[in-house]
Amino acid sequence: MVDLYFARGMKYRAPFILLLVLFFTSPISFAQEYDDELLKIIGGTHEHSFRVEIVDTPEKRATGLMHREVMPIDAGMLFCFDQTQPVFMWMKNTILSLDMIFIREDGTIAKITENTVPFSEAIISSEEDVRFVLELNAGAVSTFGIKSENRVVHSTILSCTS
Repeated sequence: MVDLYFARGMKYRAPFILLLVLFFTSPISFAQEYDDELLKIIGGTHEHSFRVEIVDTPEKRATGLMHREVMPIDAGMLFCFDQTQPVFMWMKNTILSLDMIFIREDGTIAKITENTVPFSEAIISSEEDVRFVLELNAGAVSTFGIKSENRVVHSTILSCTS
């Protein structure tokens, strides 16, 4: 890297400034916007909580978790669709393997697809009408014992169906 001298003793400031510019303009954001309320998955006597990003616009839904390199184990992304309908997802440009949880309008889990294949363009279908999709890190479903017919509780589920 070319050394730039802005003033006495400032030789290494240029590389540092360049790194800061690259960090803040990178398409991969390291600081995610999680909703203040925890999403809960309730089944029988078990309850598990996750911090979630809410994805409720066409632009956000089109991007989803594409290009993300990491996601905390206790985090996920909740997609809220405009209406109850069959939903089709894929893993194009998605680095992380995910568990996808398809959720009915009433908050019950309709279908679970575990350990999706990164970068795959294969279609992953809800197989029935759903209103939401929750994406978690691959392995979360088996680790936390999440099953179809468990209930997902979050204010977004209530507000999207109002």
